Amino acid sequence: MDHSDISPVNSYIPDLIKLAEREYDEDVLVVGYENLSDLENFTDKLDQGMEVKSLIPEIRVALLSLEGQNVENVLKDLESKEKIEGIRYIEPNYTDREIQVIKNDPNVVIEKTGSSALNQVEEGYPDYREFQYALDKINAETAWATATGAGVVVGLLDTGTDGTHPDLVDQLFLGYDPYWNKKIDPNEDSDTDGHGTHTAGIIAAKDDGQGVVGLAPDAKIMPIRIFNPNYVGDYAVAAGIVWAVENGADVLSNSWGGGYSNILKDAFDYALTNDVVVVASSGNFTTDQHWFYPSGFPGVIAVAASDDKDNIAYFSSRGDYVSVSAPGVDIISTIPVELGEYEGIDGNPYIRWSGTSMPAPYVSALAALIKEKYPEANVYQIRKMIEDGALDIDEDGYDTSAGYGRISSASLNLNPTDYEAGNLVVKAISKRSSNPLPGVFITLESKETSKRYYGKTSNDGTELFAGIEPGDYEIIIGGPEYLYYYAPNYRMEEELSYSGNVEVGHETIYTQEFETTQFKAVLTTDLPFNGTLTISLLDGGGNTIETFELPSNEEISIDLLQHIIESGHYYLSYEYVGTIPEGEFGIRGEIQINNESIPVEISINQEGMGFIDEYGGDRIPWTIF
Repeated sequence: MDHSDISPVNSYIPDLIKLAEREYDEDVLVVGYENLSDLENFTDKLDQGMEVKSLIPEIRVALLSLEGQNVENVLKDLESKEKIEGIRYIEPNYTDREIQVIKNDPNVVIEKTGSSALNQVEEGYPDYREFQYALDKINAETAWATATGAGVVVGLLDTGTDGTHPDLVDQLFLGYDPYWNKKIDPNEDSDTDGHGTHTAGIIAAKDDGQGVVGLAPDAKIMPIRIFNPNYVGDYAVAAGIVWAVENGADVLSNSWGGGYSNILKDAFDYALTNDVVVVASSGNFTTDQHWFYPSGFPGVIAVAASDDKDNIAYFSSRGDYVSVSAPGVDIISTIPVELGEYEGIDGNPYIRWSGTSMPAPYVSALAALIKEKYPEANVYQIRKMIEDGALDIDEDGYDTSAGYGRISSASLNLNPTDYEAGNLVVKAISKRSSNPLPGVFITLESKETSKRYYGKTSNDGTELFAGIEPGDYEIIIGGPEYLYYYAPNYRMEEELSYSGNVEVGHETIYTQEFETTQFKAVLTTDLPFNGTLTISLLDGGGNTIETFELPSNEEISIDLLQHIIESGHYYLSYEYVGTIPEGEFGIRGEIQINNESIPVEISINQEGMGFIDEYGGDRIPWTIF
């Protein structure tokens, strides 16, 4: 049989299935690369006339213009092409993330805040401090005796901020709009919604006896506008994150989220590795889950919402990614002056909102206080101080609703030198050839707290868990996910799973070898025949490794694995020489792989040659690890 027509088949494109649930830009593609030469090679090999529209060199990511094509068509085309070395990932520019605010919550009974109930001032706006229960819960007055956030910059990834608001005048730092690639003047109103001004007030509204006061009143806000008014896309947001890191942000506050993306993982990893604290809302979905990002990324401080009685809010998402909780129900704060006339309390630029959008800036402000007091503290130390200083609420000890508890000023009394981060690199490789395996899922569960971390190996077969608690973990590893674009396998039955234990220290490497346990063919024919029927095992290049004869009226069982030395793709083919019997003449049976059975049914064609797989002979290779 001539096998020269076996064309290389790339890994299955997962996005064609999963993209139906996502929103993204149709005319661009996000590509993570190793070197610029790899990116150039990638664009040269494609026929779509792609052009590099923009680069973020700090995280090695490019935005490619598709020149009249769309994402789905390009991904379909990539199915049939060989893997291009040096390309870390390919994904759409997702646009489906949302801010986590509830502006008119019917479940919240709002205490009267009319002018007769307020401390009046001769000029300016009323003093709303008595209605800021969150500051009392956190014990802000005690915290301010130690730190007020002076000298600390909080990058606020949001809808922009009104720098003309009396509570925020002189409180802003130079900002950035990554979508339009322009700087934001600290004295302008850049808010397109009101949300970013509300979260800014929670962090750093000044303490001047009117309006509200932020938990870190001497910190500065760096507005990074990523909603204008809708989400501007992951690529622009990643550019905004990098800009904030490069321009002095000490903390990044994120009251928004959505599904997973590689580019956001890269961008937030860049922030964390540059010792910028990352805080994010856990989400407003009530359920116990782990699919919301950026709060689900390792190293991020994920924040749930609590109320004035230290109960977890009904809307707050639960999950083992939650670090702490903070007040997020009926939170009064600033909104743009222009908006206040129509929507504010008594026509003033203040309003009460709920949602996990609100607790995230409280935690960001607490991080700013710690950063002022301990400027040398790293991101892990600050996270652990916030967690260990929290007041335990909800269930005893760590739980998936409140995390380690509701934040408090007690965190400022802890010593950062008492904390040393654990760092774990997990490597997934094939045992026969030591090839790296992308698309492998990893779950870590702490034996002490039951807190879990999740990851997925990248193209080099590794996943980094940076800044996690040192100690003993159970580790569960499974995959590679057959739907993942760069995974080498095409079937769920080819996936493998393992479990074990790992002690995580300052720098720990855990290597998991994947080994296919079974590859057997059990075959027979539909009709008796007079010719010769040969079954061949071929390597990925179409070269014959071993042949087997399938006699008429018999069933054969072939242990194929014993003939395979290296990991890789293999084909099963047939060749029939002789007169083809009348009727439905074909091969049927099953392929047994990793103790899973895959039925096969192949019609023998007039040429008398073809391939054996579950798709009727569609040349889908079998993957052996």
